[in-house]
Amino acid sequence: IRANTPQSLELEAFVHGAMCVSYSGRCLLSHYLANRDSNQGNCAHPCRWDYALVEEKRPGEYLPVIEDENGTYIMNSKDMCM
Repeated sequence: IRANTPQSLELEAFVHGAMCVSYSGRCLLSHYLANRDSNQGNCAHPCRWDYALVEEKRPGEYLPVIEDENGTYIMNSKDMCM
């Protein structure tokens, strides 16, 4: 990366931790749901909470989000360690 950028450009690399829905740097769920700003290093990790789906035509019927050997498929978080 450095070879293809101006020397005056400051580089930053994410090398360890949760790469959840916030990998774009714009995670708002933590702030909205827990009043903890993930962009300030205070993420509540709502991507790892247990969720159930509710279909609007079936109020009160909760559909669990199930995890299998491949993980979950709603806000599926991944971790990285380089």
